[in-house]
Parts: sequence; structure tokens; C-alpha cells
Amino acid sequence: MRHTTSSGSQTDTLDKQEIKQDAEALKDSAKQQAELQAERGRDKAVGAANSASSAIDTAADELRKDEDAPDWMAQMLSSAARQIQQVASELDGKSPQQMLASTQQFGRSNPATFLAASAAAGFAAGRFLRVGAEQHDDIDFVSSDRDNPSDHSHEPVGRVTPEYQRDTVGGQL
Repeated sequence: MRHTTSSGSQTDTLDKQEIKQDAEALKDSAKQQAELQAERGRDKAVGAANSASSAIDTAADELRKDEDAPDWMAQMLSSAARQIQQVASELDGKSPQQMLASTQQFGRSNPATFLAASAAAGFAAGRFLRVGAEQHDDIDFVSSDRDNPSDHSHEPVGRVTPEYQRDTVGGQL
């Protein structure tokens, strides 16, 4: 327990100042980390926007090749691709606050394009996840249980193993 003396109050004041300095340093560090993460997110968003723009432009080109496809649809997709590319260019190098304001402004001024871009991004994410799941299903899982060679529970359906051939040729299932 401290007694309140002139030296005690000086110590309390120093302790409070030290705590305040530590809190400020922690706050600055957290702010820097948040800005760094936001910059990384911005870079990913710009890359995704560029990819989406390219994919939408490719879809527009494919529609132009299709004689049965309406011209207006290809034009709309090309316009959306250009606008998305423009937004990506505007976002590149901006602060998180500037990015948010630009995205909100774009969504308000171009709601149809914003929705089309959102749908395209959702479609691309769905395809990406589906391809990843299909590749995971194609992985050849082989049992690590070498003590029980007749255990085929970790192998894909349709794969004929030597043990399976031996068991079925011998009449055993």
C-alpha cells in the first residue's frame, strides 16, 4: 500500500504517464496493422475486379460469336466489364476510406452494373469452390492401415486393388 506523499504522487503520475504512453503505442500499432490488412484486402479486391472484368468481357465476346444471342446482351456485358475495370483502376492505390466511398458511389450511380458485377463475382466464386471440391474428390485416398490390406474403405469407388481381385477370384467377398 502506498502512502500519499510528494514522492508517492510523483510515482503515481509517472505510472499514469507510462500507461498512457503504452496505450498510445498499442493504439498506433493496431491502427498500422489495420491499415496494412486493408491494403492487402484492397490489392485482392483490385485483382478480383480485374479478373471479373476479364471474365465478363470474355463472355461478351462469346455472345458476339453466337448468332442466336441478342446484341444488347453482349453490349451490356462489355459495358459492365469496362466499368468494373474503371473501378479497379480507381481503387488501386487508394486508402481504405477512399475505397469505401468510391465503391458506395459506384453502387449508387450504377446499380445494375453493381448487381451484375456482384452476380459475376458470386458465379466465379461458386465455380472456384466447385472445381476445388471436384479436385478434392479426385484425390486417390489409400489406406494407411497396412495391417489390414483388405480394408478398402479409404479407396475410391471403382478402383480394383490386388487384394480385391484375390478375394473375389477366390470366391470370397
